[in-house]
Amino acid sequence: MSTVYLVTGANRGIGLALVTELSTKSTTIVYATVRDLASPDIRELLALAGKNSNVRVVKLIAPSEEDSKALAKRIEEEVGHLDVVIANAAIDGQGKIVEASIETFINAFQVNTIGPIVLFRAVHSLLEKSKRPIFADISSISGSITNGYAPAEQAAYAISKAASNMFVKGISIEHPNIIALALHPGLVKTRNTTHLLDMFGIKDLSEIGGITTDVSAKGVIKVIEESDKSHTATFRDYKGDTVPW
Repeated sequence: MSTVYLVTGANRGIGLALVTELSTKSTTIVYATVRDLASPDIRELLALAGKNSNVRVVKLIAPSEEDSKALAKRIEEEVGHLDVVIANAAIDGQGKIVEASIETFINAFQVNTIGPIVLFRAVHSLLEKSKRPIFADISSISGSITNGYAPAEQAAYAISKAASNMFVKGISIEHPNIIALALHPGLVKTRNTTHLLDMFGIKDLSEIGGITTDVSAKGVIKVIEESDKSHTATFRDYKGDTVPW
């Protein structure tokens, strides 16, 4: 039986790298979500799906209940279950608490916190049909109350990620059969991290430990593949190291 993955936010960055890596595994089926099936931003993903029959591109706008339910229905009709959900879709939220607009906070919470919740509500019954169900929320060290927040000045992003970490804890309590993970993908070179170049006065994120999307994706998938029930309600990075809550 195939291992069925669902990866959100798959059009670029970490999400695209995750789907690319998973597409090489012959025993997997990957549902890869994007906001707009007509967007030119998904050409690389569509090309990947064209070469790999195990990749299926679907629409999902977070936090749409309608889209989430339609996605769950399609997965149920086509394969009948889900083994792994990687909730990767996210937006940044730059600015300090008193400087960022309230709209920035609302948008960050809608996508980064409410989005994964709506998705989980729609697909949890499909996960529960798996022998080893995993819900992995791509969090961030920015959401670590101990080590996060500063100095990136992304208040809305950091706070919304801290909230999503509590959501992961909630899954572990309410759905103990599902392995619930919060995963920090590392400081990854993506469109959402380019602002850090000016902030730190550097030319490349590698100068402060930045990694490529490929390195991040391979690490995240390895951590997921090696996770069992003893890892539920843990916050770890792409290397498997513990991140303080």
